[in-house]
Order: sequence, then C-alpha cells, then structure tokens
Amino acid sequence: LVTDYDGGEVFSVDLKNGNRSIISSPDPQSLDALKKASGITINANKAYISDPESNSIISLDLFTGVTQKISNEFTGTGSNLNKPSGLIFHNGKLLVNNSGDGSLLSIEVETGNRSVVSSNVVGSGPNLISPNDIVLGNDKQAFISDSGAGTIFSVNLEDGTRTPMIENDPTDQSKFYLHNPHGLEINKEKDTLYVVIYQRVYSIDIATGNETLLFSNYADPETFTPNSFIKFRDPKGIIYDEDNHRFFVSDNVNNGVFI
Repeated sequence: LVTDYDGGEVFSVDLKNGNRSIISSPDPQSLDALKKASGITINANKAYISDPESNSIISLDLFTGVTQKISNEFTGTGSNLNKPSGLIFHNGKLLVNNSGDGSLLSIEVETGNRSVVSSNVVGSGPNLISPNDIVLGNDKQAFISDSGAGTIFSVNLEDGTRTPMIENDPTDQSKFYLHNPHGLEINKEKDTLYVVIYQRVYSIDIATGNETLLFSNYADPETFTPNSFIKFRDPKGIIYDEDNHRFFVSDNVNNGVFI
C-alpha cells in the first residue's frame, strides 16, 4: 500500500507489474475522508493513516474502502495530534509521531485516547524536533528518524528517554551527517536500520552506529559521477523485502516507487 500525500489517496500496487488501484480517495461529502495521507500501518483488515492536515488518525477498511477518524480533537482525550507522521502498532496501540511539536504519542484504537510516550517534558535526552518515520526494535525500544534534528533517535518506550544514534556535526566534513532523514526500516534480526537520506539509502549498524552507503544517484559519490539509471529526486518511504533482498522506495517528485 502506498499513500499519496497531496491527493489524500491510498493505492494498492502490484509488485509484479506495477499496476495500481485506488483503495481510498477523498470524498468531499464525508467528514471522515482523508485530506493529506502521510504515514500508514496495517493491522488485520484495516490500515491506519496519519492525516497532518486534519490532525487525525484515520482507519481504512481494506475490503470496503470505508474511512473513519478514530482519533482527533473531537475523538479521544489527551494531548492533541499535531501534524502526525509515521505510525506503527505496538502492544495493541498505535505509536504516532507528532512532527508538529516533536512528541511521540500512544493511541488507543478503540477510544482514540492519547497519551504522551516521549516529548520535551516526558523522558530525558535531546528533544525530538520533526520526527518522521518509526520502527520497533525490541519490545521496549523504538527508532525514529528526525529530519529537524538530523539524526535517528532510539526511544525507550517505558520512560521516554531519547538517545541519538549519531551525534551530528554538519560543520565537520569528516563525520557522517544525517541530512533530512525520512523513511526508516529495520531487518528481521533487529540489528540493522535502513534509512533514506537525501537521494541516498544507508544501512546503520544498531550496535555500533556505523553506516554503509547502499545506493546513491552517483556511481562515485566523491566525484559526483552519475549513475545511468533513473535517479531519486525526493525519496521518502522505504520498505525492506528481506526475503527477496530488495527495497521499495517511494519518491515524491518522481511520483513513483523504485525497487
């Protein structure tokens, strides 16, 4: 499934031939319609999508296409959603990044009630600034890509403590710098992260923080010698198909999905 941010649509894409079908598109007459479709996660026969324009989490029935706002300022209690972005299921609840205020929320699907897991007042460590994607490590740990902070945070889900995996110094050219990280993925063993960073894909060893460049628009990134194939322009999301040793990367400007 692929979300179309500007169109507020959700597409199903056939991985064999690239054929696309629309599962959900905005209905101007519906109060539960998507306006902007950002993050998406699936549980059973429903998808859950973050809508940063309406500051809502919306469920989508994958069989009927029916959408329903399950949490927003009118549904559920607790801290408000503020430009929600990446989200994922954890222990029966949704973990949702608030890119507008740099917080991580936990949401009860049945009630829409929201509680703060990590923020500038919950948990210690450098603040989240503009959190994007989120993946789960062990049962008490999440990893969050943050384009505002220019790093990936490890977040303790019990106390909200935030630890940057890479200490960034953009003025030091000898150090690895996470420029505007977005899409984030983790392997089955949960020892390696994969992150989309400005037209490049890196792997990051969770234990050491060491990075490896997997793909770039350039055959030689040092000399900027270009590759001959279609280039990334604004890659955002990433999914790792570990069984078939391939990645799927969505690109906002190319309006496509790369393998």
